[in-house]
Amino acid sequence: YDEIAKIINLPKDHIIVLMIVVGKSAEPANPRGGQLELDQVVFKNKFN
Repeated sequence: YDEIAKIINLPKDHIIVLMIVVGKSAEPANPRGGQLELDQVVFKNKFN
C-alpha cells in the first residue's frame, strides 16, 4: 500500500489496515460459492 500512502499523503505514524474499493467492475463477478451452516463454523465453549 506504499503507493496509496504517497497519493493520499498518509502521515508516517499511520498505516493502512483496510481498503474498500468502490466502483463498477469491468467484468461480471464470478459466481459465489455456497455458504456453510452456522454450526459448521461457530464453536461455543470448546472446539469439536
